[in-house]
Parts: sequence; structure tokens; C-alpha cells
Amino acid sequence: MGISQGANLYFMAVIAYTLQSVFSDAFMVSGRLISILVSGIRFLFNCIPRRWHFKLARPLGKLSCLVSKRRSLAIRRNLRWCFPERSDQEREQLFQDNINQMGLSFFDTGVAWFWTDAAILKHIPHRFVGLDAFLDAQKNSNTGILLLGKHSLHMELDARLFGMQATAYAVARGSDSPLVNALMQYGRSHHSIKIGDKTNPRQFVRWLRDKHTVAYYPDQDYGTQRAVITTLFGVPATFTTAAYTLQKLSKSLVYFYHTYYDQGELVIDIEPLDLPMQDAESHTIQLAQYIEQKIAHQPSGYLWVHRRFKSTKGKVSYGVF
Repeated sequence: MGISQGANLYFMAVIAYTLQSVFSDAFMVSGRLISILVSGIRFLFNCIPRRWHFKLARPLGKLSCLVSKRRSLAIRRNLRWCFPERSDQEREQLFQDNINQMGLSFFDTGVAWFWTDAAILKHIPHRFVGLDAFLDAQKNSNTGILLLGKHSLHMELDARLFGMQATAYAVARGSDSPLVNALMQYGRSHHSIKIGDKTNPRQFVRWLRDKHTVAYYPDQDYGTQRAVITTLFGVPATFTTAAYTLQKLSKSLVYFYHTYYDQGELVIDIEPLDLPMQDAESHTIQLAQYIEQKIAHQPSGYLWVHRRFKSTKGKVSYGVF
């Protein structure tokens, strides 16, 4: 659902690239090895009970920061800029909570990709808010629905749970690793989220005009082209105007998809969103303010590893990588 290869895929990528480096020649000539490794990773995730996911999340999150100083620094810089009013101790606690959820995202992604529907319903506590009204809108609306969201660390699991209840189209970014692509293709084939090519935006408009639901995540820094400079937590930030363009061209309804953990229960809150349509700037600024409110609801679950302010502060502000 506007899915990118972010922190929730980081550990998968580490496994994939390690295996790919070991078996580099075989990867060049044999897709069978990829199939075997995908089956092995699937078996691994099916063997680990859910209670161990929470126990292993924190050490795994800490390991990820040790392995990649770049990611750790990006998180710390983002938190310092966005929450200057918090004390050093409060920001450190937020950092620790964030890497704990980043560690959990490794298992959440495995659950989303490799567990059966029955296993998810049995072992993953979750609840929907606003689902019935959303399904009624899908069924009865004469237009498509643009379903917007933010990049949570558990977005793959969010998508799997949503796909067990409704259908949608989404956009995904591929990887240069054949194994990572194979894992994503296998995992995402289980739910009714149809993945499209991000290089064909006209396809998104056609989907919406055909009364489908299209999921899109406009919260990251996608550069300065076709974007508005506004603020995120008081920090100058670029926001893409793509949501305005999609809504204007398709005349679609707009909903927002807010997900977060509440004492171990994953909550998926879907609500209609009324944005001004007089111009792209006012539409995007109000959407940015709305996204900020949703991130602020549970900042520890957000994808702070993304260099969110690289277009306004410059990549050098995140350090020399």
C-alpha cells in the first residue's frame, strides 16, 4: 500500500543480501535456489511463536543500529528536530521505543508474508475502527476511493490485515536483490492488495475512475518536484502533491488509514478525510497537518529511519554516509 522497502524490510534485506553474496553464482543461473531460500525463510517464520517476537524485538532493533550507524543517526536527527521541546532523556526513550518497534517489524513482516489467515486471526490481536463504513463506501460509492496513510513500521502487517477484509490497489518499489523481490512477491500474493508499477501514474487514475480503492502513502520526502514546502512538527519539509492530483483527476473519495499498537493490539483506524480542492498547496498543507497529528499519536511506531528532511535541510545534515 504505497509500500516502500523501508525499515520493516531492512532485516529481510540483510538476510537476502547475505545469502545472495554467499551463493552469488547460483543466483545468476538458478531461480530454483531462490525458491528454496524463500521456502526456508518461510519455514523459519512459521516456527517462531508470536510471544518470542516481542522478546526478540528489542535486541534485534539494537543490533540493527549497531550494524547500520547511518540508520541510527537518521532516527536521532529526526527525533531531535521534531521534538525539541522534549528532554534528552525523553528523546532517548522515544529512540529506544522506536528501535524496539523496528525490531518487531522484522517479525510483523514475516507474519504478513508467511502466516496463514487462520494463524493471523488466532495469534495477532487486532481491531478495526470505521471498517464497516469504509466497506459501505466501497460498495455504494459511484467513485473510487483514495486511501491515504503514513509509513508505520508494521505497514506490511497492516496491509495483510486490511487485505483480509477488503480489496485495494497499491504501489510498490522493487529491489535490486532477486531474493528480496521473490520474498516480497511471495508474501504479498496472499492478500487482496494488488501491486502496481509506480512508474505508471496514469494507471492509478484509471483504477480510481473504475471505482477501485487505491492506497497511497504521501508522507515521505519524494523530492521537490510536484511538491509543496510546508512543515512537519515545525521543521520545513516537502510533501508531494500527488494525492491532490489523483483526487482531482478521478473525483474520488478520500479516506485515511491510521495504524498503531495499543498494548499489544494492532489498531487499524479508517476514517473519511475532507481536504480543500481549490488548489494543490492548500490541499497538501492540510494533509501534512493531518499526517502530523497521526504520527504524534504514537511517534514510536513511525518510520523515523527515513531521511525525512533531506530536501529541505540537505542530505549532509544527516551526516556523511
